[in-house]
Amino acid sequence: MSQTSNSNNTKQTKNTEQMMKSAQSPKTTAHPPKNTHQSRHNAKKEFFATLEKVLFCDDFATKKSLFNSLYDDFLSENLYFAHDSTPQTRLNLFTPAPIVAPSKLTRAKGTSPLDATARTLHSIAHIEFCAITLALDSAYRFRHLPAVYYADWLAVAREEMEHFSLLADVLAEIGYKYGDFSAHAGLYDAMARTASSLAHRMGVVHRGLEARGLDANPFVLAKLKNITSNATSKIGAPIFGKQIFGKQIFSKIEEVFGVILRDEISHVNKGDRWWRFAIEDVGCNALSANATRAMPKVDSDSTPLANDCDATLHVTSNATLASADSKALNFAEEQFLALCADFDEFILAGKILNTKARLQAGFSTNELQLLENFYKTRKQKISKKHKI
Repeated sequence: MSQTSNSNNTKQTKNTEQMMKSAQSPKTTAHPPKNTHQSRHNAKKEFFATLEKVLFCDDFATKKSLFNSLYDDFLSENLYFAHDSTPQTRLNLFTPAPIVAPSKLTRAKGTSPLDATARTLHSIAHIEFCAITLALDSAYRFRHLPAVYYADWLAVAREEMEHFSLLADVLAEIGYKYGDFSAHAGLYDAMARTASSLAHRMGVVHRGLEARGLDANPFVLAKLKNITSNATSKIGAPIFGKQIFGKQIFSKIEEVFGVILRDEISHVNKGDRWWRFAIEDVGCNALSANATRAMPKVDSDSTPLANDCDATLHVTSNATLASADSKALNFAEEQFLALCADFDEFILAGKILNTKARLQAGFSTNELQLLENFYKTRKQKISKKHKI
């Protein structure tokens, strides 16, 4: 049983199932019930205004408490959506860790086993801390989207909080805390670069950088195993505290990394689905690559547009559908490679791809080969420039 299990899981699952039944495809915009004025009278809070308080809260304990309250209200449908409200243009770039340029970071290699373990765990904790902000910002910044979109990114934010808490607990066991080491602002840079485009946010951050985390997971875990096992065999003493030996702490780390990998696959899958939604040009779901909204502007008091969208659908043959799926797949692959090129400052794939995890998250075998070729060619071009 993972440490992330709690009483909210059952409630989340039931409510998510109900929400998915009412929004089988991303067509139904989040709106209050037809009796809008009565629902607003009964609803205690507006979704985006409440989420804004969570997003811009810097104290983690307070942030988590505010989020849990918001999430309970969301699952209970005790919120209304003011889609025409204007989001803050500023971003929350807070982190307790001192921010430095990547070249200024002290690497774990060459330090003591304890310090190397702490630094490596701290770097992952930093990623999870930033990922909380990214998920919340994605739910907050983009309006006029289906209800299930907000359900997805609130669920992601909740799991990122759990990941961060798990890593913070392991750090505490070996005598460290988040903020003890410096970190870089790569994820926040990506958040800033994609703040005005749903397609860019979903593609670069949630389908790109998060998938890169899938690639890194097994290699970072192997690195930590090597550090902790070597520490025990060479020293033969409890270097991680009075009661914790290298093998014991690695067992906990391995469990945490397993939870993170499992959840991150679903996060990337959500990013994949909403990225595809954002680049589609079909019926009511039309969206240009540079647009913020994924649907036409709708008055927040209006009823859902699902029926209008469905009216445009026609029965087609299986052959036609297969052809359309093939074209859509090729288009998506081309668009993602273009995104990799346009956002060249962010590497959207690891040196060695985690094929199994990426396939589960929504990538195709063909696309993985294209990605490998793209970054292989990129590396060769950079190498040639350095030789000149």
